[in-house]
Amino acid sequence: MNLKTESENLAGRLHSLYRIYGCENDLPAHEELTAKLESAGAEVRRSFQHELSKDQVYPLSLEEALEYVSPSKRFLEFYGTVFFALPILGPSVITLAFKESFLKPKTEKAQGLMKSYNYDARKTFEQFKLEVRYEIDEDFREKVESGLYNPNG
Repeated sequence: MNLKTESENLAGRLHSLYRIYGCENDLPAHEELTAKLESAGAEVRRSFQHELSKDQVYPLSLEEALEYVSPSKRFLEFYGTVFFALPILGPSVITLAFKESFLKPKTEKAQGLMKSYNYDARKTFEQFKLEVRYEIDEDFREKVESGLYNPNG
């Protein structure tokens, strides 16, 4: 894949991710972003592609969370945990875990998982967003390097 095509694809993926979080306007237009990515260097592009390939930066949908908390997975996880934890935790903790794992409504568990996961995904995205900004925004990079950037304000 040539440099122009690679940068265009990467710009499109960045725009899609930023759109998910409702901040696509924080990126330059597609053509400008493509040009900045071309000049950023291969290591920067590889780093961005690596981040975009990880699930941690994308939110989890309710459907995905429901799949994760499916009874078969819960069963295997519970009994795998029991096997290793029973000698350490004792039967009362295991009974509580059983009730939490099997008796709580599936949708409630999925929503809890989704909320927790998406909180972490948002934090991961915000960090990634700073990395992208640092690499494509010359003024921001100068601010950071001179110590003038305050991430809390």
